[in-house]
Amino acid sequence: IRRIGPRPSEATLCKAAETGDVSITDGGQRRREPLQPAEARRVLLKCLRPNLFEDRTMNRAKAFTLVEILIVVVLLGLLAAIVIPAFGEGTMSARASALTQDLRILQRFILIYKGQHLEVAPGYLNGNTSSTPTESAFVNQATQSSTSTGQTAAIGTSGYNRGPYLAKIPTNPINNLNTVQILAGSSPFPAEADNSHGWIYKPATGEIRSDCTGADTGGNAYYAY
Repeated sequence: IRRIGPRPSEATLCKAAETGDVSITDGGQRRREPLQPAEARRVLLKCLRPNLFEDRTMNRAKAFTLVEILIVVVLLGLLAAIVIPAFGEGTMSARASALTQDLRILQRFILIYKGQHLEVAPGYLNGNTSSTPTESAFVNQATQSSTSTGQTAAIGTSGYNRGPYLAKIPTNPINNLNTVQILAGSSPFPAEADNSHGWIYKPATGEIRSDCTGADTGGNAYYAY
């Protein structure tokens, strides 16, 4: 169906649409054939605005249906249900590995310090085992220079030719604390961790533990590491 000749006025087209008097081609021969008003309007509208129907078709092709959107939402939900737990387990496994590594670093420090300081473990001020061990003495003996008798001074001080052994006391990766609870004399380790410190240390035996509650993905308590 096509318009032939000059474009008629809008009034002429409206009148033609109302009467159905529309010129069409049939096998190359022009003829007049009355159309139903609704059909005539559609034909005229297509002639006046030839891209209208094409635009609507393209818009329908580009748009998503409600069913398609719901399918995408369901798939995203399933993907999140799979990925998020796996990510959480991976994070906890990484923290557990970091905890194991930090404990090894602290244990190695205690062992080396004891070997270089007359078999006296860190924590005793000036290496005096008759005094009450303290956290500050432990930290200083780990991070500063020291003498063979356990006296400490700033790094590089003349005559203090041992250490430092650590740049700082590592932070417990589970509870994010780096403080050290010191157990004096024969005081036993607590039955359970309470998350009040990063570490629990007993100078009399040189044993150190993490003071964090909970367990790893294998069910092993962090306190038992």
